[in-house]
Amino acid sequence: MDKFTLYLCHSIMKRKHYLTVFSLMLNIALAQNPVWPTDASRIISSNFGEFRDDHFHMGLDIKTKETEGHPVFAVTGGFISRMVTNYAGYGKALYLTTKTSHIAVYGHLSRFSSVLEEVLRNNQLVNQSYFVNEYFSNFEFPVKQGDIIGYTGNTGGSFGPHLHFEYRDSKDQPLNPFLHGFELPDRFSPMLNQLAVIPLKKGSTINGSSLPQVFPLYRDKTGFFHFPDTINCQGTVGIAVQMEDQIQGSPHTYQIYRAELWFDGYLHYTVQYDSLNYGRSFINETRQFGLSRLNLGEFHQFYHLDSHPYSPVQNKKINGIITLKSGYHTLEIKAWDNANNVSTAKGIIFAHPPITMNIQEINRSNQEITFSINPGFNSTPLKTITCYSFTPFGFQDKKIELTKEIIFGEEFQFRLPLKQINNRILQFIGVNNQGAFSYPVHWAEGVKSHDVLSIDVDLKLSHLEAGVILQVETNAYTDASISVFLQGESVFIPVWVNQIQPTVYLSEILSPALFNGVQTIDVLLIDQIERKIQFNIAPKLATPKNSVYVFSRDQMCSISTTKNSVYDSTLLWIDMVKKSAPIKSGVHLSKVYQLQPFEILLKDSIRIRIRFSNQYNYEDGLGLYYYNQKEEEWTFLPTRVHWNRSILTSSISSLEAVTIIQDTIPPSVTSTFPAPGGHYEKKDVMNLSAFVKDDLSGIDSDEKHIAMYLDGKRLYASYQPVERELSARLDIPLRTGQHELLIYVEDRAGHHTKKPINFSVY
Repeated sequence: MDKFTLYLCHSIMKRKHYLTVFSLMLNIALAQNPVWPTDASRIISSNFGEFRDDHFHMGLDIKTKETEGHPVFAVTGGFISRMVTNYAGYGKALYLTTKTSHIAVYGHLSRFSSVLEEVLRNNQLVNQSYFVNEYFSNFEFPVKQGDIIGYTGNTGGSFGPHLHFEYRDSKDQPLNPFLHGFELPDRFSPMLNQLAVIPLKKGSTINGSSLPQVFPLYRDKTGFFHFPDTINCQGTVGIAVQMEDQIQGSPHTYQIYRAELWFDGYLHYTVQYDSLNYGRSFINETRQFGLSRLNLGEFHQFYHLDSHPYSPVQNKKINGIITLKSGYHTLEIKAWDNANNVSTAKGIIFAHPPITMNIQEINRSNQEITFSINPGFNSTPLKTITCYSFTPFGFQDKKIELTKEIIFGEEFQFRLPLKQINNRILQFIGVNNQGAFSYPVHWAEGVKSHDVLSIDVDLKLSHLEAGVILQVETNAYTDASISVFLQGESVFIPVWVNQIQPTVYLSEILSPALFNGVQTIDVLLIDQIERKIQFNIAPKLATPKNSVYVFSRDQMCSISTTKNSVYDSTLLWIDMVKKSAPIKSGVHLSKVYQLQPFEILLKDSIRIRIRFSNQYNYEDGLGLYYYNQKEEEWTFLPTRVHWNRSILTSSISSLEAVTIIQDTIPPSVTSTFPAPGGHYEKKDVMNLSAFVKDDLSGIDSDEKHIAMYLDGKRLYASYQPVERELSARLDIPLRTGQHELLIYVEDRAGHHTKKPINFSVY
């Protein structure tokens, strides 16, 4: 072979190599650029990682103009690997395995493509059920990018027509679609709305209080967020932030993509929504559970407790817990969205214990009083004083502006008009020149102190991650001294309480172990006489190493734990609720019991028991219910009845208000098509539907409890649990003449209804 021929062969081989590389690069590029899953819209109502009641949102909810029937496309080439139909969850869904072994999930569909619909019908016939969960091999239903594989709908647990879309890895774990080619234009940076500081150990305080504190964040003209002021803390604390993202042209708010906490210039914590895990999402290790339970908002928790598992979005190398040394510290929060827009908030924490102040009246006229406030012993001079006005019964009235202020060295003088403060209790909170907050100081002007025998006293327990706080409340102002004692057979522990409002006294954070063996908590009021009020709370200490039984004061309600029920040492008790949410339906058969502590996260479920009166033995419809705060209704718990002991039992995974209700009313069928006595053309009776209703225990989303029959033959009907609609589509028109549609529905209390609908077609 001559040199020219060799050169020509080498050139051809080189070009073939370049073409192969180019082809490979082109295939990779195409694989990295999937199409949007529907042409209904490019507006999303929810994105990846949003907080839901007990889980993260695992994909995108794409809006479909509030209508159904929009085509959905194969986002890349691949094959249909799975089809699912059921009454809950994603309802009617398809799974597409791509050439890169990713899995695209399409949920809440109204129907599949014609070929897949035929496959679905055959599977339903074989299974004798609407429910299908069928897997396919890679050669059975191949698809090309852009192929129509189904149509948007509103099936399963959907709250309106939309497409739920997920993008998963080869192990079926959800990935953030925005990181894999499903992009949206976004110019808006995240919003940082509020900052919370949480005490995490005994002795920790925030602005003089042992309770968590929430602060608004303010954005300046440049888009930078600021703390309202220097925050005074001591001890060990955690940070939580309420934040959200926005996209131009959309009214919805979304989950951020990444956030960082920087403390004194060092990265202290990160959270990043790249992927999630269906089996171990641990949402409540990512959001601040206590603030969420108290309806204070959904906060990202920027710290991790050693006893808790890690969520997939957390960085395991840094726990975010801040142990403060005396002095000033910088705190910075950064948040990015999926389009890499970033927002920053920055502020100062001053680490110092709360200071004390002394107040005295130094002059009085017919119009005003002159006050003098000095810092306590060996304290820095005061910089500002804030004054609040309270009524004689402890209700905050207003903030009073101190307009006539004079500072003499360490002494802070000001005058207040008598007409503005008469018959009011004043609360003064000082901040010194370093930024340390004072304990509150109170002054009663023209308010009579109620004697200790005439006031009502209440005791509340709050359980933080750091421990327990006792809160004493009186229904009117008194200048009597108030003390608290923990008592038991071999226990007598005095607890110091601080007056934080005219009628509210708060303890420091107490270790749960301190309450071991405590049978009563006593509040002692001393004026000219002494009065003791005894609270029979009798809490029990649950730990990861023991199991405990806890009883209500009337012994009618109890809970029991296992060694897996709590993350840390947790004090458990049961309050008997004096005034509860109304029972709108059914017969109320027991008191309402609040399982405590309401704001603490359980690791696993606990067992609950409530005793009922013998007079209800062997009556139908008895059940345990908990109050669902979000839905503002009593919700049925799967209940077992022990007739020989007159006890109802169930399990519950959070500490709620519980009670016994008897469901006495069967479910109903509110409307149907065809309607009773209707007369229709054949072509108009291809879609059958029925709406069902139950006012108390509810209806389970399964074929055992709800069914549709046509002329005695069961139909493979779909059920939409949110709209409570049962529906079926006929394959062929009905024969001319009379027909019967029968609807069967059963509630969770065991009551059932059968409603026949007779109609005719011509």
